Amino acid sequence: MTDLTPDAEKSHQIKIALRSRLLTARRSLPVTALNDAAAKLQDQTLALVRRTGARSIAAYVPIGSEPGGPDLPGRLLSALPPGGRLLLPVLLPDNDLTWAELTPPTPTPTAATQPPPSTAADSPTGPDSATGSAVAAPATGASITALGPATGSSAAPDSATGSSAVAPASATGSSAVAPGQATSATGSSSGPTAVAAGSSRLVAGPRGLLEPDGPRLGVAAVCSVDLLLVPALAVGPDGTRMGRGGGSYDRVLARLPEPGPLTVALLHDGEDVPFVPAEPHDRRVHAVITPTGGFARRP
Repeated sequence: MTDLTPDAEKSHQIKIALRSRLLTARRSLPVTALNDAAAKLQDQTLALVRRTGARSIAAYVPIGSEPGGPDLPGRLLSALPPGGRLLLPVLLPDNDLTWAELTPPTPTPTAATQPPPSTAADSPTGPDSATGSAVAAPATGASITALGPATGSSAAPDSATGSSAVAPASATGSSAVAPGQATSATGSSSGPTAVAAGSSRLVAGPRGLLEPDGPRLGVAAVCSVDLLLVPALAVGPDGTRMGRGGGSYDRVLARLPEPGPLTVALLHDGEDVPFVPAEPHDRRVHAVITPTGGFARRP
């Protein structure tokens, strides 16, 4: 027996069927298609960040086949200006979301990054007699790469544990992932970024999620950001968003002020659908980004 009206029950059943169809389609996407879609979504999202001049962003860590790829947070950090902030969700026991800041890794200086010696006495090798310039000593530390997708640099050891400070992300949750480590949509690492011990990390949370290990800022922290990126299974022409059914982001969107941050849902192609039935708790987004269609306002 249900307490829903006939029309509400019909909308509910339509959403169940639509959700099932879209989840099945996501699970059938091959790895190459997921990685290609993630790369396009990231490029378009970073272009939006730069175009809007956003200094504070609230986003999420995609897992499995969710749009955006698991290295989305690292790329967002790379696009923020100095002093910018990236907030990521932390799931609470009641399915609401609090937020924590993910901070960029602090590079560990190496000999390769130090200025060249100014005198022969300061230089381990003495001046180059042919050019008169000092020859820098060979680097002995790990190579440091810029924040963002890495290209095969070495991970710095975690001084507290002696293990790598960078671990590959996975849909089931890894022990720690440094922001900026490049991973594929399936969670395999394509090359870690060397970071200093103590940098903000993503750690395993409930239900296979990844979350920052920093201080919890409260459920209202999202209200003051410039740009909010949300996951979704579908968005209709009027901006009505459909998620997985847990209600977490319905609560987030319901507490946003007016006009509030620009709210954008990341989707796979085919998830920007002609119709999403709206129930009283459903909330709308301002725009969507799809791999092929790019940024599009809703409504």
